[in-house]
Amino acid sequence: MNPTLAAIALALLLSPSALAAGGFVTEQARPADAFVDSIGVNVHLSYLPEAYFQHYSDVIKPLILNLGVRNVRDGLNSNWTPQVFANMRDLAHTGIRFSFITNPSQVSAQRLEHILTDVIGASHIASVEGINEPDNGSPPGWQAVTLANQKAVYDAVKSNPATKAIPVYGPSLTGTDGGTLPGIAQFMDAGNIHPYMGGRNPETNGWGNDGYGSIAYALRAVAAPTSGGLPVAITECGLHNAVKTTNGFKYTPIDVSTKYIPRMFLTYFNDGIVRSYVYELMDEGADAANVEDNFGLVDFENRPKPSYTALRNLIALLKDPGPAMTRTGSLSYTLSGATTNVMHTLLEKRDGSFYLAIWLAVQDWDPDPKVYQTHPDQIVTLSLGRRFRRIDAAIPNDSATWSPMLQSRESVTLPVQDKVTIVRLTP
Repeated sequence: MNPTLAAIALALLLSPSALAAGGFVTEQARPADAFVDSIGVNVHLSYLPEAYFQHYSDVIKPLILNLGVRNVRDGLNSNWTPQVFANMRDLAHTGIRFSFITNPSQVSAQRLEHILTDVIGASHIASVEGINEPDNGSPPGWQAVTLANQKAVYDAVKSNPATKAIPVYGPSLTGTDGGTLPGIAQFMDAGNIHPYMGGRNPETNGWGNDGYGSIAYALRAVAAPTSGGLPVAITECGLHNAVKTTNGFKYTPIDVSTKYIPRMFLTYFNDGIVRSYVYELMDEGADAANVEDNFGLVDFENRPKPSYTALRNLIALLKDPGPAMTRTGSLSYTLSGATTNVMHTLLEKRDGSFYLAIWLAVQDWDPDPKVYQTHPDQIVTLSLGRRFRRIDAAIPNDSATWSPMLQSRESVTLPVQDKVTIVRLTP
């Protein structure tokens, strides 16, 4: 048994079977499979010199399918070689759904309709979005170009009966320009942001006086002025491992990003994000000083990083495929003990089992002085409002295997870590 899970098992043996009266909170669970479906990954199937194209069949496709992710994001260009579109169709036929970036210089609205319906197939499209990071670098006239493209794309998708159900995301704004796009919300179904953490933890409050770099800043200062009260998607997020970079975009060591990636998806799901796409599947190069080469879940030699494995395990533990759940149950419970910085996500599967993902929202790496920050486990007691037949736990960073705990208990005492622990409660 994993040493940490052994400690949890011992804690369970020592936990009381009787509860203190009262004090429970009742929380509505969310479907576990809805969380899994909120996970996406960026790919570049058109990058001809790289494995994305050269080794699509023997490397890229198996990596995507083994990861268990259902949604990928890619660009779209009318001038791509037919083989790129053939690879996209092939991947789509495995059940993977695409989010496509549009740009008027690469694909016209008319050509977009043809690609969606005739080349890929509308049922394989998860979403279509506007221009990628149009405000990045503040090119002159970006607002007018972005607005015109968004309207053209929205009209093209919504005017065709075959594609009108496809969600249209807005352009992915970074907030670096500070500009807004009044009037564009009418041409989207969801806003679109890129809240890169800059080497910090997913739950960060950001840096500077405005909190730039945090999800709260991105929702408040970037999404709200443009998309108003619409839902919000994150079409790029994540961390790079360019250990030798001198770029102001700070790096994150691989062992730390392995802890952050599962926490990132759960944090954004808690914040109501409709879907989050990590950037990206594979490193684009081997230069340890180049930021753009080092965002991958897989390195340039086709070797999965530990973050790939952690995400694969997270998906494997929580997936619950089938028709969308229209109703979920609620759990009455309390968390007591050392609960400072403890965050959680409550999920439920179709069989009525609850899944409580729990972790410490702490910073494990300070990207400015480039030093690790250590955080001891915090002992937390989960007291339940009813008895459960079985209680198991798993740590996705370590394994996709459930370790059985004691049966028929109403109280669980466990060490909460900076890695996600999932507690499964079987009624």
